[in-house]
Amino acid sequence: MKAVEVRKEAREALKGKWKKGIGIILVYIAITFVFGLISGFFEEKPTLSFFFVLVEIMISVPLTFGLEFAFLKLKRNENVKATDVIKIGADNFSRCWKITGRTILKLILPVIVFIGSMIAFFIIITYCIMQALAGTTGNLWIPMVIGVILYLIAIIYYVSVSLLYSLTSYIAYDNTGMTALEIVNESARLMKGNRWKIILLELSFIGWAILAIFTLGIGYLWLIPYMRMAMVCFYDKLAHS
Repeated sequence: MKAVEVRKEAREALKGKWKKGIGIILVYIAITFVFGLISGFFEEKPTLSFFFVLVEIMISVPLTFGLEFAFLKLKRNENVKATDVIKIGADNFSRCWKITGRTILKLILPVIVFIGSMIAFFIIITYCIMQALAGTTGNLWIPMVIGVILYLIAIIYYVSVSLLYSLTSYIAYDNTGMTALEIVNESARLMKGNRWKIILLELSFIGWAILAIFTLGIGYLWLIPYMRMAMVCFYDKLAHS
């Protein structure tokens, strides 16, 4: 499965549907922007600000599932409206959070490793700075290099594990009878041996992302639906291969 093939299939799937795809993205952006704006209004009132941040987190998960469900429906020529992002998310609120909860449990070890490496990295950097200020400069590069390497390894480990669960929403859509644990495990099964493919697919959009910057960000209204649809195509190829 080559990135160029997935992108071509995504473009084919979006023919005659670009407006609807952009509409879905705009609804998603508008909702997240409004909640972010509201929480910003209450920065001087920590209790209210914290409350709105919690609400934003609570709706962000089902809203993201709604976004991915909507693009899956769009590719399969099913009836879907831009505002269905909200409806789908609301209808699957509990299920979305169960799947997310299971995913979080799977990521506990990578998170602990990442936090531990970050703490170790800052301790090493602090030690080197203190030694440099004290006039000791010999071989300080060794612990600094070790710290950077450990930090990078932890990041790679976290990303590698998290990629295993990047297909959970699509699997949930296609398998309504599956439990949250079964969905998470099925995503891991499909992604084993395919994590590099999804990384290469995402990296293949870098050129388009840079180009979108020069359109004052307007180009992202076309790029994001393109990327969302490419992920749907990537999933379909894996699930039905």
